[in-house]
Amino acid sequence: MIKKKNWKNLWKKLSYKDEFSSMGRSSYSLQNFLKYSLDSIENLKPIKKNSIFLDCGGGTGLFSWILIPFVKKIYLIDFSNQMIKQAKKRFHNQKKIKIFVKDIRNLKFENKVKFDRVIFGSVLQYLNSYSEIDKIFFNLNKLTNKNSKILFTHNPDILKKNSHLKSYKKLAWSKKKLISSLKSEEDRLWIDFKKIKKLALKNGFKIKNKLKIDKTLYGNTHMFDFLLYK
Repeated sequence: MIKKKNWKNLWKKLSYKDEFSSMGRSSYSLQNFLKYSLDSIENLKPIKKNSIFLDCGGGTGLFSWILIPFVKKIYLIDFSNQMIKQAKKRFHNQKKIKIFVKDIRNLKFENKVKFDRVIFGSVLQYLNSYSEIDKIFFNLNKLTNKNSKILFTHNPDILKKNSHLKSYKKLAWSKKKLISSLKSEEDRLWIDFKKIKKLALKNGFKIKNKLKIDKTLYGNTHMFDFLLYK
């Protein structure tokens, strides 16, 4: 269970917002989203016509919508019922995608599917502990092929937490909004890359160094991406 904050209620509310707000990226323009998507695809290349793709925390399916013409199959999961309802509307009668309400901490599927490419779109920050990440890595090892790649985008960097929190002082926000925002920042799981690296190696993965986020995108000052592969 989520113990710090009921993130599920937050995402239920956001699911009724516009496309980018529902992703937690209200400041995004279409160009921002395309840049994020293209950078993610670049990090996961090659993505082939016979690739089976897993989109974790896929929300309403906007990233999968861009990707679907270029792969064989997509499995889209999200723990928000309302997000999944929106995704099912988007992909009505689309046979190349399977959509599930599923918690990333329980990555299991009834069939024996193996994924070639996987993306976790800024979701680790909503977990409670590294033991949950350990479990995710363990399950991913069983669900992926020997040439698979797994991308984790927009992870809050524990080394940059203090400077990020201090940056709020420069914002001309009301006291109420400021307190609420700082509380949300404290509720996140800020990621220590050294711990991630140890867990990755423990579970049979190789891991590259931190991947920088493009300077035009939200999160570039205090977040990083990383890639697992076998």
